[in-house]
Amino acid sequence: MQPQNTTDTEKIRAHYDAVSPYYQELWGNHIHHGYYVSGKEP
Repeated sequence: MQPQNTTDTEKIRAHYDAVSPYYQELWGNHIHHGYYVSGKEP
């Protein structure tokens, strides 16, 4: 899914820049995220 505009891209980048150290501390180097519409996707 493509971000709607540059502002969205910048917000997404800023979010991950801010939280990545915490994610890495919790889950290590292998962080995988996904977007699911129904929650039943494989």
